Amino acid sequence: MSAAALRTFADFTAAYASGRDTPVEATERALAAADAPACAHAFIRLTADRARIEARASAARWRAGNPLGPLDGVPVAVKDLVDVAGTVTTAASELRRHARPAASDATVAARLAAAGAVLIGKTNLSEFAFSGLGLNPHFGTPDNAVQPGAIPGGSSSGSAVAVARGVVSGAVGTDTSGSIRIPAAFNRVAGFRPSRTRISQTGVFPLAPNLDSVGPLATCVQDLAHLDAAFRQGDAVVPAGPRCLCIPVGGLGAGMDAEVEEVFEATVERLSRAGWTITRRPVPSLEAVSDLLAELGSLATWEAACVHRHLLEHPDQVAALDPLVGMRLAAGADMPLDRVEALRTARPDLTRRFADELAGDLLLLPSVCCKVPTRAACEASLSDMMALNVRVLRNTMMLSFVDAPGVSLPMGKAGTPMGVLLSGGAGDDAEVLGSAFALEAALA
Repeated sequence: MSAAALRTFADFTAAYASGRDTPVEATERALAAADAPACAHAFIRLTADRARIEARASAARWRAGNPLGPLDGVPVAVKDLVDVAGTVTTAASELRRHARPAASDATVAARLAAAGAVLIGKTNLSEFAFSGLGLNPHFGTPDNAVQPGAIPGGSSSGSAVAVARGVVSGAVGTDTSGSIRIPAAFNRVAGFRPSRTRISQTGVFPLAPNLDSVGPLATCVQDLAHLDAAFRQGDAVVPAGPRCLCIPVGGLGAGMDAEVEEVFEATVERLSRAGWTITRRPVPSLEAVSDLLAELGSLATWEAACVHRHLLEHPDQVAALDPLVGMRLAAGADMPLDRVEALRTARPDLTRRFADELAGDLLLLPSVCCKVPTRAACEASLSDMMALNVRVLRNTMMLSFVDAPGVSLPMGKAGTPMGVLLSGGAGDDAEVLGSAFALEAALA
């Protein structure tokens, strides 16, 4: 399905209200599309029985003129870190393929159901959500939806591809160091990484508990807002006008691939012509984060090693891991505790400093500083894979360290697998998401 054919939640509900479509018919199309070759490896499991039950219940509400809201009858998917009653939460790991099925829905899955959404399946990801590349040797790697042969980005690879392919109009992802924002950019969809505590993580398999965030991917900002509201069982964020934008200079503004820099500067010029106020200035807190991570290592890597410490004690289980994941977990387990403590101590102050330095502005950067790598380049060697993973994660990892909410939107012409990232200080989710409406309109 082409980008032009992607449907929003409003497209579904308008068709249901007019009788031109029904949730039952839409669900059958979604299940068929999820199982089609174009979407190969995007899903780990389809939940067809549940989807059909939810679709019939939604159809009855629409016939009675009593829909639950903007998600009622809309096909959605969840990343396979999210518990769904009666299904195994694999975390895309061979070691969990035959784990005990979940006894109940995770909070986000239950709240989607309460909003009337139709859950068609659980999407693929990097093993344990521990890579920005989206490769998976156990359950297969979905192809990039806009550039054949390229990686999908990770770790929420399947969620992004399912939205970009038009299988679903919205999906649940998680983001620890970029795992929503990166695949959203590479597949030209909208993705929102909320502040860490905005959305409940109950029933979601962890990677790094003090950095993990649960958020939506969708075809447009309005649907990100609808999903965000459903996850919180609150009111949807309303559109806001343009905010002043800050583009960081110094190390953060450097080091982009030439093609990314060219498209980003054209995007900035377009915003400037549309009347946005844009300044370029240092953001010392982010420079400090960059230096700290380079010197001491990744807090997410250490926390992930703590979560999976039990399997690191068994060589046969380590041998069953994706080699990139195994290498990163081993690196985390070997991190000296004084470095970990230094990272944990510095983080709250840097988080406050970042918000203060923005001074009400929002930060604008490319979601990823490099072009989307090909699968062949990533799979050439383990060292190449590790180096590309570090580069892909560069921008988003620093912003995750200061718990910055961010929305990634497509930038450049159709077919360009790049995103522009709008970010704010921790807790400024409504400001970021509200201003993303204006950013989307300016770039349309």
